[in-house]
Amino acid sequence: LRVSGSPPGEEAWTVQLEDHHRAGKRTIIRLRDAAISTSGNYENYFEAGGRRYSHIIDPRSGLPVGGIASCSVIAPTCTESDAWATACFVLGPTRSDELLGDRYPRRFIVLDSKGEGVVDREVKSRGFPRSP
Repeated sequence: LRVSGSPPGEEAWTVQLEDHHRAGKRTIIRLRDAAISTSGNYENYFEAGGRRYSHIIDPRSGLPVGGIASCSVIAPTCTESDAWATACFVLGPTRSDELLGDRYPRRFIVLDSKGEGVVDREVKSRGFPRSP
């Protein structure tokens, strides 16, 4: 999603990010002249042996990415936000922080270590908007 300017009488556009792993949980952010993209395993995944596997493949191992439910990235353009959302989904919160620092604000929904689809925590990089 890319927004330009702001609606009449407002400082920014209101965007809601739904957490598909926690019913009813939404993060509300305000964007102006920016793009946001989310990569996640909540719509495209498969289950085998009682475990959920992401459709996003880690090119280093050739295996589905585990432990991350979603990663949202805010950037100036849709091309940047989309590319970084997928890359950061693969890298995870710690490695993406090492690579990007504060360049692109990110939010991760992190799954439990068993990969059963239970959310363990939410991780936001500095600069990612906090819900009002």
